Amino acid sequence: MLPKSWLVFTILAFIYMACKDEKKPTINTPKVNSDSLLSLINKTPETTSRLVDSINHNDTTHLFAVSFKHPFSNVNTLDSFTLTLSGKSIREGMLTFKILDVNGNEIHKEVFYAFDLLFDEGDIIPHNKHADTIIARMKVFFTKDRFIQPAIELIPQYNEDQSNKENWDDINSDKTAIGFTYNYGYEGTYGIAYSKKKQKTIVYFSSD
Repeated sequence: MLPKSWLVFTILAFIYMACKDEKKPTINTPKVNSDSLLSLINKTPETTSRLVDSINHNDTTHLFAVSFKHPFSNVNTLDSFTLTLSGKSIREGMLTFKILDVNGNEIHKEVFYAFDLLFDEGDIIPHNKHADTIIARMKVFFTKDRFIQPAIELIPQYNEDQSNKENWDDINSDKTAIGFTYNYGYEGTYGIAYSKKKQKTIVYFSSD
């Protein structure tokens, strides 16, 4: 007969093996309501929008995108503005904001959370409306009234809390510079323009 200690060890070993073989619970990722997305497409004629890829794939899946053409780096040509949403869901996705010049060169790239398009209303807007709100705000991210020329026309003077002095002076000295203003984050407002001196897009205004 086996000693009691061996009997206890055998029972414990059996329990351990049973726990080890137990399957892990399956985590179900909520599916995106494609009908609610499609209902928002083409409501804003100025902004070209489209579903880019299948809704349910992986974390790098493109879910939605908007595009717009407008003079920016050069007053005589149209640059391409795009805002692309990628991720496993709309609310948890990431937004990539890009600007390409007429030759296809990338002159601006910025990445931020899709949730940031809820601004300071994340706790006010019902949770089941978050995805629709994000898509709706993507659709109006690029509109003609967001472009200003001269870029600093609406800013009477330099404010050290809102601008970098070098960038502000650069854009302020160029009356042909075209500014683009946009919002994301809690109360974030940003202004960018193309610096002909630096040959790149710079931020000339930001406010949180």
